[in-house]
Amino acid sequence: MDNQPFTLEEARDIAEDFEDLVDTDIVEKEGILLTVTHVVVSPFNKDEQEVYAINCIGGEVYAEEQMLEYGPQGYDVIIISQDLETDTNSRLFDITGIRTYIANNGIKYNFPA
Repeated sequence: MDNQPFTLEEARDIAEDFEDLVDTDIVEKEGILLTVTHVVVSPFNKDEQEVYAINCIGGEVYAEEQMLEYGPQGYDVIIISQDLETDTNSRLFDITGIRTYIANNGIKYNFPA
């Protein structure tokens, strides 16, 4: 499986293709069922994805200018899922890369070359 970064346009198209996952139950982590809350374009760098996901969960809206700063490294698409049953600010969350989601769920999808 090719794990190269996407262009911003490619990542936007992919995220749009999977936006129907929002509000569906997706994974179980630590015995808790998580619900998809976001399918978003993210930085390609894995270390930056967690910070980016936390900011998305916190409601920060990323302006086009902020997203463009990731251009040199490229982009990815991540699925953010959360425990919506816990009434706390420190809800359990999980980040799944779109390629991992595709592979784990046997979905056929033609990523851009």
